[in-house]
Amino acid sequence: MNPGRMDRQVTLQRCTTTQNAIGEALKTWTSLVTVPAAYKPAPGGEPVNGDKVEAELPVVFTIRYYSGLNPKDRLTYGGQVYNILAVTEVGRRHLMDIKARRQE
Repeated sequence: MNPGRMDRQVTLQRCTTTQNAIGEALKTWTSLVTVPAAYKPAPGGEPVNGDKVEAELPVVFTIRYYSGLNPKDRLTYGGQVYNILAVTEVGRRHLMDIKARRQE
């Protein structure tokens, strides 16, 4: 991929769990790294969830390889939060395709 196509900035985040003063579990999202990315709509039609049609289609962000990224993580782009659906290695640890859907 031409590096010039990576014209967006995304922030990769990971959920961490801590405890507050009374022992309750608190989930917080920690930013791991901000990286350049290419953005494109994911192929496919409108997904169906039960009886309703999902209006928000997945998108694919392509970034340079980042070790350890998985669907439990998430990313932010343009002030929006995206849940990661799948992570696919492209080449031999050269790039990654991240299929994601915007969180509602």
